[in-house]
Amino acid sequence: MPAISVLMPAYNAATYIAQAIDSILQQTFRDFELIIVNDGSTDRTEDVVLSYQDNRIRYFKNDGNKGLTYTRNRLISLSSGEYIAFIDSDDLNNVRRLELQIRMLENDKSLGFVSASATTLNNDKTRGGSWKFDLTPEQLKPYFLFNNPVVTSTMTIRKSALPDVNFREGYPPCEDYDLWVRINYHHKGLVLPVSLASYRLHVNNISFLKNDTVRENINKVV
Repeated sequence: MPAISVLMPAYNAATYIAQAIDSILQQTFRDFELIIVNDGSTDRTEDVVLSYQDNRIRYFKNDGNKGLTYTRNRLISLSSGEYIAFIDSDDLNNVRRLELQIRMLENDKSLGFVSASATTLNNDKTRGGSWKFDLTPEQLKPYFLFNNPVVTSTMTIRKSALPDVNFREGYPPCEDYDLWVRINYHHKGLVLPVSLASYRLHVNNISFLKNDTVRENINKVV
């Protein structure tokens, strides 16, 4: 059984998924499995994933396009590690991400999760700005009342800290925010100031979405 399960949902991700996979396979912490679930892609996502010959990769397909909430929950159900780490199929991780976060979780058993800051990455491959947070467990809980400082591709969770219901339908695109808050209600979490991911900006990122449904679901979480 690997120490950590790295979970990657993928939908029409052929353009970027190889970079995401490489950033995990190059991690300094080696005791992991990388689980990829293809959510009904219609491009070459499957071809790219199957081109890798690494026994740490476990590949699955949904029966059609089920959506991100369903896919992330399936990934969790397929995981076997004591810890789970998320990465989106178009993001990149610092090669020391897993090493640093596992060390912190091992050294402090009261921590339910560790996340980190991130650098933004534009579609033209240029570096953008940075989302830098430095939040202790005491600071993070009240911060969640005003904002979600957790970049999903930096989130590493002690699996035993997960609630009975993981990502909930009815919250997209805030289902991750909802889960982090519910974990943090019962367990400590923190956000490291070091950047451990490059987060690719798209027009469908939550930071760009301003419709009423997004605002309504943010308010439900708050």
